[in-house]
Amino acid sequence: MSAFLFDTLIWTAALIALVLVLRRPVTRWFGAPTAYALWALPMLRLFLPPIELPAWLAPEKALPEAFEATGKPIVIELGSSTPAEVPLAQPVDAPSAGLFDWLWALPLTEIALTLWLGGAAVFLYMRFSAYFRLRDELTDGAREVGTTKGPLGTIRLIETPGTRAPLAFGVLAPVIALPPGFMARVDRDARDLALAHELEHHRGHDLLINVLAQPLFAMHWFNPLGRFGWLALRRDQEAACDARVVAAQPTENRALYANVIASFAAGPNVALAAPMACPVLGDKSIIQRLRNLKMTENSSNTKSRKMASRLMLGAAVLALPLTASITYAESLE
Repeated sequence: MSAFLFDTLIWTAALIALVLVLRRPVTRWFGAPTAYALWALPMLRLFLPPIELPAWLAPEKALPEAFEATGKPIVIELGSSTPAEVPLAQPVDAPSAGLFDWLWALPLTEIALTLWLGGAAVFLYMRFSAYFRLRDELTDGAREVGTTKGPLGTIRLIETPGTRAPLAFGVLAPVIALPPGFMARVDRDARDLALAHELEHHRGHDLLINVLAQPLFAMHWFNPLGRFGWLALRRDQEAACDARVVAAQPTENRALYANVIASFAAGPNVALAAPMACPVLGDKSIIQRLRNLKMTENSSNTKSRKMASRLMLGAAVLALPLTASITYAESLE
């Protein structure tokens, strides 16, 4: 079991690093939705079970039978067809026990495994408790101003003093939280585009994906790749959501939508627009979202690039089992 967990840790870390390297050029060539889809690779690898192969495929024993029988190594002399036996080295007396020798007698593997999994459990507890605390703060004193249909049920629209910008949260009970007076805004085009973005988070199942991604980053709670990967995933998620919204809008609304990103993303609480609070926004992130929006427009205008992106993702998913942990069935002999 520990070997399987170790393999999973190493391969998911490698795939997170790979996505971090590829996400920018993939966005440039194929658009933000394709870069966002790359995060499926480490997430799928996390849940990839070990592959059990037949016993006859197991590698043969490295030591010859003669060594097992005599306990002596076999040395093949050059120019000779018969092996010559070489006596084993005489055992050397172990040095006297030192002050810290007791440390080496401890089950270090079991201790490290316990600390690792315990840290992951604490990570998950802190993430989910922070989310539920946030949800309570947003719904406290909120006023429902409307409902709309979503993929998993009715989406409630509420106005709450807990936010200064629209944000989506909730998976089983989807909600879009709005600042007070938002539905009475004079600029209805900008208001509708901001609502469209948050609705797209629900319709694209982004919030569910964020919840499912938590075990992946909990496993890497001690690894900087975990933090960088989570931030990058959220940024790619926002960019992919922007691309989906723009794709459904007429061309004349794209400039207005860019202005909406710049205006509503400047609020101090928009980092809460996810099931797990995450500081993904700010001036640099706004600039990056606008750049991604432009790159997606330029990269999504040819059928060949769309087909190439699908083939690339399909090939990556098909190759994922090559990273699985391998076990061998017990021989019946």
